[in-house]
Amino acid sequence: MIILLQKSAGSRYENIIDRIISLTEDNYLKMAQKYAAAIKGKHVNMYMLHWFCHVHINAFVHLLEHEKNKENAMKNIKSVMEFLIMGWMNFILEADE
Repeated sequence: MIILLQKSAGSRYENIIDRIISLTEDNYLKMAQKYAAAIKGKHVNMYMLHWFCHVHINAFVHLLEHEKNKENAMKNIKSVMEFLIMGWMNFILEADE
């Protein structure tokens, strides 16, 4: 993974993180639209959705690049996931005007 993330310049995998973020954004948009449809008076905040996709993917990249110990990574990912879920629930939707 480190080779893919840090040493892919000039290959077809260059900018792989941006491509993964784009795919994530496409899928999260579908999920967020369903979430918004279930809550009267809310719609998807596209800025926050895009920003959140970057944060989500970069959280995992950070673990891959900086945490060499699998046990520590597994222990710490729980808090990261809770943070991401709370962010999703609180900021992906905004009130209609």
